[in-house]
Amino acid sequence: MTESKSELSGRQQKAIAEVLAGPTVTEALRRAKVGRTQWYTWLNDPQFKSYYETRRKQLTDEAFESVRTALTRAVNVLVNLLDDQTNTDDRLRRQAAIDLIKIHLDQNEMADLVERVELLEKGGI
Repeated sequence: MTESKSELSGRQQKAIAEVLAGPTVTEALRRAKVGRTQWYTWLNDPQFKSYYETRRKQLTDEAFESVRTALTRAVNVLVNLLDDQTNTDDRLRRQAAIDLIKIHLDQNEMADLVERVELLEKGGI
């Protein structure tokens, strides 16, 4: 099986769709009418697992792309609030400034952590 949906049974396809959409595996499997034992048996099949992991990664990538797009808009809103000289609500402008500073600091911290992990993985620390 080359990660092809058509090579999975209808029951397997439904189980994967439900697990990826469901709040919990237990609830998803109940809706798909698949037992936990069967699910984990399927997951032990490298071909099934490969398709499942590929689909899960695709959904995650799509979700993160949506977040990235929304994040750009959100930062633009904060910058506009900060730059709006006609806004007389100093508390709102102050909070926008604090939020932007926090975003910047968090981003720098994350970049530093990524760099340190990469060094560790290369055996550089």
